[in-house]
Amino acid sequence: MSDTSFTQLEHQSSSGLEKTITLLPSSGKQSEVIVGVIDTGVWPELKSFDDTGLGPVPKSWKGECETGKAFNSSNCNKKLVGARFFAKGYEAALNYNSFQIKLVARREFTCDKRIKYRVEDLNYPSFSVPFDTASGRGSSHNPSIVQYKRILTNVGAPSTYKVSVSSQSPLDKIVVEPQTLSFKELNEKKSYTVTFTSHSMPSGTTSFAHLEWSDGKHKVTSPIAFSWT
Repeated sequence: MSDTSFTQLEHQSSSGLEKTITLLPSSGKQSEVIVGVIDTGVWPELKSFDDTGLGPVPKSWKGECETGKAFNSSNCNKKLVGARFFAKGYEAALNYNSFQIKLVARREFTCDKRIKYRVEDLNYPSFSVPFDTASGRGSSHNPSIVQYKRILTNVGAPSTYKVSVSSQSPLDKIVVEPQTLSFKELNEKKSYTVTFTSHSMPSGTTSFAHLEWSDGKHKVTSPIAFSWT
């Protein structure tokens, strides 16, 4: 599972408007930068991955272009320099057996029966929170409770981050524990839990919120999507 990392890039202004940020100065150093992206898939045939006019792959690159279903080493190029596939934790959470996992991951893997795998605990920066709907009408007085755990990695200087939460609906209760995370060194990891509580709503209802960690200078924001089924 991947760590959610503090980027130390403030990507949103205090007014909530998107702000354009220059990641690197115009000094020509961009040519040796390798950017890693975590996504649900990649389509190498898109124009976004056209490497026409690009120089050679940086010598610092030590990764690999992993083959998979409908994806082979020739799909990597001077722009899409590598690709890896990580799905074992997700598949274990869906109760796939070893044979089914091997069909997808192309390697042997056995889920540890001592561990309770949950899709909700995959360390994504965003939160998708499903709530049950009583009788499909949203009339129940009993609240639904969903709890997630996340791990953060500090990639900057020592600092203390405090959490804040903003929600569209006052009926959605969001509790974060602990509310403060203090990092003393680079690459130090800290975990936190988020408990979501809400009463039943009509089936098909959606609501949105966001959770933000800030040390007063840097911000890390996680979007939250609620749904009632």
